[in-house]
Amino acid sequence: MKKIKKILIWTALVFIVFSASVFVALKIFFTPDKIKAYIIDYAHNELHREVSFDKLSFNMLGFDLENFAMSEKSTFANGTFIKSKRLTVKVNIIPLLRKEITVDTLGIDGMYININRDENGIFNFDDITQSHKQSEETDKKQDSGSLLLNIDNLYVKNSAVKFNDKTTKLNTEVSDFNIKLKGFSFNGLFLCDSSFKIKYKQGGTDIRLPVKIKFETNLNDFDQNKLFLNILSLKTKYNGSDIFINGTAENLNAPEIAFNISVKNVRETTFGDFLKTNIKYSIKSLDLKTNAVINISSKTAVINDLSLVAPQSSASLSGTVNWGGRDLAYAIRSKIDFLLDSLSEVVPQYNLKGRFKTEFAASQNSFDGNIVLENVFSSNPSFGSIENLSAKTHIKAESKKMLLKSFKPFDIDKLNIKINSLNAKYNAADIALNGSWVQDKKSKINLNLQAKNL
Repeated sequence: MKKIKKILIWTALVFIVFSASVFVALKIFFTPDKIKAYIIDYAHNELHREVSFDKLSFNMLGFDLENFAMSEKSTFANGTFIKSKRLTVKVNIIPLLRKEITVDTLGIDGMYININRDENGIFNFDDITQSHKQSEETDKKQDSGSLLLNIDNLYVKNSAVKFNDKTTKLNTEVSDFNIKLKGFSFNGLFLCDSSFKIKYKQGGTDIRLPVKIKFETNLNDFDQNKLFLNILSLKTKYNGSDIFINGTAENLNAPEIAFNISVKNVRETTFGDFLKTNIKYSIKSLDLKTNAVINISSKTAVINDLSLVAPQSSASLSGTVNWGGRDLAYAIRSKIDFLLDSLSEVVPQYNLKGRFKTEFAASQNSFDGNIVLENVFSSNPSFGSIENLSAKTHIKAESKKMLLKSFKPFDIDKLNIKINSLNAKYNAADIALNGSWVQDKKSKINLNLQAKNL
């Protein structure tokens, strides 16, 4: 036990002496003037931007910059891209013996960053990423002995980000931004843990979201076509509802997304910013699964799977959507299985029960699908009661005009509604119905109705 204690004491003493020696070496070989000159030259020659800071001071195995700022492209005359109250740099010990700096930790406190994306999809930091790529190619050809940007740990705290995207007309501000990155790399997977608040205000919409997120990402040298994000967990609260998200996203220019979204305690106020209603309702949970490719530049989307699951109900959709033309163009397939009992809170006056099912294929000019009702019940003083309603119906429609614009039956070029079977008990009467309605230049209606105990 005494030997172990001695070993620990000697190890601690050696580490202290070694660290002190390194600290002294750092101050001898890398004076504040040398480091300041290097930072300014590096920003000017490699990033083609100006930098400024008020004070440079040494810490143990590193240095601090106070009131650091970096300009937009070329000069501060074009604006400030990023500024920070304090920037902390700590270096690895071993490379210092070779008079080299390899960044072990980069910390940013009180940062404000302004991110812009113009109408052509170009970010205001694209010139930096391009400079980084060129530097990597140069480093492969020659050994320059310059600063090695290998950041093992990176953190940002008490910061804010403003994002203005003219491509999507999105204007967002992120405040109280805190993030920790482990094993940061420009080309490799690294882990991130972050919390922040999102503020989005436009027109009558005012959204504020507190977010906690854990994810891993690969920047792939800022190649927008290869950016990768894997959300391990995301939690937020919106208008009284809890939201949980996980999944992946790739390719910033044509995002390929595969997300799972769960919303707990859904009420009429949850989506009140987008859908105004005076009807009060409550749903314990909604689970949404998405798998799609969205191309913002071509204004198209390929939906591989869009599924919504509620208590004892579900809906799924797949297909393609194009909103780049004069009218919305789409070709989709959908399947819905809905428990009508859940509508009792929304329209209690009808006392609905039973199940509604449909499966259809639709485009802007056609519809082909089936509708099934199972054991439907409804009662209301104005019309009485309907019990044990079961029905199977097939609907097929074709129109030169967009169906959503010409939803009146007689405006549709071709319409075929076939009631294969409909059975119900209406008040005390037993009802059975089958038949068809064909609309093709002329209307043809053929119905067979049987009623007992009227």
